[in-house]
Order: sequence, then C-alpha cells, then structure tokens
Amino acid sequence: MFADKLNFLMSIIGISGGELAHAVSIDPSYISRLRSGKRALPKGQHFLDDIARYFATHIHTDYQINLLCEAMNFSDVWPKDTEKAHEYINDWLLLEEGAQRDKIRNVLEGMVSTYLVDAVLSPDCDLDLTQFEQDIREHYYGSRGKQEAFLRFLTLALHVQDGKEMYMFTNENMDWLSADPDFAGKTKALLTSYAKAGNRIKIVHPIRQDINDMMFTLQRWIPVYLTGYVEPYYYSKARNDIYLRTAFVVPGVSAMISCSLDGNPAEGVTFIVTEPRAVAAVAAEMIYLISLSKPLAQVYSAKYQKDIQPVLSAFFTTPASTMVIHDHLTPFVAIEECLKEKDCGDGVMLDRSFAESLIRKNSYIEVISKPDIEVIRSGNVPIQLTELLPDGPKHLSKESYQENLDYVIRTLEESDNYHVEIVPHIFFNLYLCVKQGVGVLISRAEKGSPTFFICQRDMVDAVWEYVTTIKDQATAGRKEAVLTELKELAKALQA
Repeated sequence: MFADKLNFLMSIIGISGGELAHAVSIDPSYISRLRSGKRALPKGQHFLDDIARYFATHIHTDYQINLLCEAMNFSDVWPKDTEKAHEYINDWLLLEEGAQRDKIRNVLEGMVSTYLVDAVLSPDCDLDLTQFEQDIREHYYGSRGKQEAFLRFLTLALHVQDGKEMYMFTNENMDWLSADPDFAGKTKALLTSYAKAGNRIKIVHPIRQDINDMMFTLQRWIPVYLTGYVEPYYYSKARNDIYLRTAFVVPGVSAMISCSLDGNPAEGVTFIVTEPRAVAAVAAEMIYLISLSKPLAQVYSAKYQKDIQPVLSAFFTTPASTMVIHDHLTPFVAIEECLKEKDCGDGVMLDRSFAESLIRKNSYIEVISKPDIEVIRSGNVPIQLTELLPDGPKHLSKESYQENLDYVIRTLEESDNYHVEIVPHIFFNLYLCVKQGVGVLISRAEKGSPTFFICQRDMVDAVWEYVTTIKDQATAGRKEAVLTELKELAKALQA
C-alpha cells in the first residue's frame, strides 16, 4: 500500500508531512491524506517522481539504507548514484504488493524499539571537549554550523553549578539534530552529563495543526521524557508560522539562537551569545514563554504514588477504544491487587470485571513482544505500573502468568473487540497505553522510572493516529494465529 511505504520512508529520515510537502511543492493536507490512505494514488501522478528523488538524496546513512533494503527485499548493494536510487524507490512506490505491508510494519516496529534504546540520554560516550571549549565564534552557518553551535552551547552548560535550568524551544526543522548518528550520540552524552549534575531541562513544544508533525515531535522526545530529566510544556495556541525560531538558554551562561523562513533552502545563521545582558534577555523571553505554556505531561513517581491513583482510575474507567504497546500481556488482576495492597487509594483501574465491560463496547488491542518462556518461568515478567510502588516494580510468578494467560485466551475467543498482536521486537519494558480521545499513559517497568500522562488533545490524536497503523493489522485471520501461539505457550508452561 502506497500510504505504508510513504510513512515508512518519512520515518527513516525523520521528516514531517509539512516538511515533505514544502520540499516537493505539494499541499500539506494532500500529503496527510496520502499518508492516511484516505487518498488513493492517482494515475499519472506528477509529483511521485519528485517524492522518490527527494528520498533518494536524503537516505544516505548505512542505518537508513539497511532499513530501506530490508523493506524493499533489495539484496544487491544499494547504488551510490542518486539517479539509480531514485529509479528503484520510484518503482517500489508504484508496486502494489500485499506482502510488503507486513514487511514495512515489522521494520517500523523494529525502529521504534531501537529508537527507544538509542535515543534515551546516555552517558556512555567519552567526549573530547577541547575543540568546543576553545571555540569563541559567535556566528555559525548552515546545518553543520548549527550542530557545532549546539555542541558548544552544551559544553558551556556543563560548567554551571548544580540546580541550573536549561530552557529550550524550537519550531524550526529538526533534521540537523537527528540526521547524523555520531552528532546525536555526542548531544545525548552532553545532555546526560548536564542533567546528572543536578540540573533540569524545560522544553516548550509548539502545538501544530498538522497531526503528523505532532507525532514526529512526540517520537523524538518520549525517550528523553522517560529519563525523568525533562519537564515538557506546550504553547497552547496552534500556529504554522512562516517565520521560525530556535532559542536554547542556560541563564547566566550562554544562549543559542537561530531564525529561518519555513521552506527556505538558503543557508541559515545560528548565534551563540555569552554576553551577560544578551543571555539574560533570552532567558527572560523563555521564562515568559513558559508562563504562557501548559505542562505537556503530568509526571508521577513512587514518591507521589497517591497522586496518580485518581488519574489512573479516571483513565482506565473511561470507555474508549484502547491500544497498548508493551512487552508482556496486561495482568489485569495482578496490577489491581498490587496497588491496593500498598494502599494507593480507592477507585477501579484494571479490575477484570470492569475491563470486560469496557471491552464489550470498545476495541482493546495489545501489541506485545514475542513471549520468552524462560523469562516467564523464572518469574521475571514485570507488572506494568508497579514501578510506582516504593518497593516496585513487582513481577509475576509463573503460576500467576499462567492464570492470566488462560484468561487472555478465553477473552480472545469470546470477544470480537479484544485483539493481541505478537511482534518479534522488544520494547524494553516500555508501556504505552493510548485511549482514543482520552489520553496517553507512558511508563517503564523499572525502579525509579517516572510515569507520564498526556491528555493534550492534539498529542493524544497524534499518538492514536500513529498506533492505528498497527491496529489495521488486527484481522480475524491474525487472531486465529495468535490464539494458536498463545495456546502452545500455555501447553509449554504446563510441561
């Protein structure tokens, strides 16, 4: 399906619908319809050649090429010649082949799990900062210059005393930040060092009218949120301005500033300022922007476990179609019992009978990793949300897992609304639950990990639109295959 292929190509280079539309001179709403599958690819499409050429010139790293070759079933060496690459991509986009859909879905899911590991802040990179400490430039040009400016800005930030806040806002094109894996690794290491020194990072996200742009924003930052180092905000007035701006600042230290025109291919200029009055001016601007913004996510931890109880109760008891992405099947009763045992407050959350009443009226789809029988037998399957307990996370015994598995199998057989998708990828203890029109819950089953709840309407819609590309795969045929696999697992555990 053309929509799957287009979404896949956009995902591996990290471009939004609006950015692609500007690059190939197409209306952004048309790109959005193509991506959703609501608009069939018309015959004689004049713009397809431009789309294929764009991706041929922007897919260049080994990682991107490997993903593309896997999705295309392309076994030869990918051509360095752009024209030849353009020809292959163009032909592939036009090829109608049902089997390609599963291939693309699998590759995309693999990217999600890889991203969730690679993009989380990591201190493992040992950097030589001499170059950036000696850099005294004020002006930096183009994307490469913006990267150098950001590395210098972060290097300066490392010299601050404990307790400083970094303020960040940008609505400019973010390709410069994510396209180069080596650069991304350096920035993650520097940001980690800054945060682990006792400093905080406050990011203000612009809310855009394009749902696809919103999803790309969320994809980039969710792993960073899960570290607990970042406070996310959003500016509530949705705008698609032609005049774009970036402002990063550590008060009393330095600021990084740049501006651009949307879609303008000309080389931009980025400024690093260290003069106290100039830095103070940028800091005051950012503090004012935060005062106009709202928290993008409510953040909870074991220290404030009782605060999240009403949120969880309201979230889980609100009737709505639900999608869950995580490593293991939801142990409904175990979660409820664990939280009640620790006096986390009153209120129904994942009670089995209440879950059944919700499933009778709304779809409930779980996307899980392929079960590992040794992990199950050893009692190392974590119970989602129990990381909120002071002594959490809790784990399921083999017997409890078997009981829950039997319940899941019965529910799958009896309910048309309940589906389970098993994928070969690991989500590394990520738990992402989205309810259509209600909210998004994101956590990790790891000690000390924060839990995020997002109810901002545009963000919820963006996540829902994203996960429904997986929902489309939950067909009757797939359910039978999943039931067979789960029953075989149940037999193996009894052996």
